[in-house]
Order: sequence, then C-alpha cells, then structure tokens
Amino acid sequence: MAANNIPFVAGGNIAPCRIVVQSDDFTVIQSTASPGKPPTGISSEATRRPPNSAYDDGYAAVANGMIRVYQLGEHALCDVGSPIAAGDWIKPDANGRGVPASTGNYYVGQAVEAGSASNKRVLVKVQPGTL
Repeated sequence: MAANNIPFVAGGNIAPCRIVVQSDDFTVIQSTASPGKPPTGISSEATRRPPNSAYDDGYAAVANGMIRVYQLGEHALCDVGSPIAAGDWIKPDANGRGVPASTGNYYVGQAVEAGSASNKRVLVKVQPGTL
C-alpha cells in the first residue's frame, strides 16, 4: 500500500516511534494511555535534528513542527513500554509507547515481532481500531 503522506503538525513535543492521536485539523499529539479515540498512527523513527549531535533534543517534532506519521496499512517501528508478543494488538501507554491491548481498548495496530524489554522498538502494522 502506498504511503498516505498526509502532512501533520505536532501539537506538542513528540518522541520518535511513539503512538500519536489527532487533536485538531492536521495536528497530532503524543498519545496517552486512554486517548478516548483510535490512534492516528506512529511517529517517525527519525529525530528532527542530526542524531547524537549537540543540536539533537531527542524529539521527532516539537510544537508547531511538521511530523511524519505512519498510518493505516503502513509498517512502523514503535517503542515498547512492556513485553509484547508477535501478533499482539498494540495500544499506547501513558508515554505513547506500545503495550498489549485488551478488550475495550483502542489500538494502533498489530505487532509483527516480539519485544521483551522496555524501550525496545518493534515493527507494527498500523491498522487503528478497537478490541
């Protein structure tokens, strides 16, 4: 499936590989554990400035900056907040990292691989919905 390439603006600071939710017209914020609606996608794996440099602040985007969001049908790396098994449906934790979803949760997609340690990145097929 082709990339959606919809331009989004960050509504606040967003870390790389975090689950995001739309907050306004063409605006996304880093998701919380209970966003109240399905996530929009997963933020870019890149930082906004050269990595490992004096200029790197660790964010994919800051407030009012443009951000790449992986959306429906795309595959993206997602930071893990707790152990995940391949095939788990992934929802956000309080920091926008992926954790296993359960009945009644909104999810961003399905894990393609397992992740056993906090802050490890796993590949997720983005397909937002609810269990």
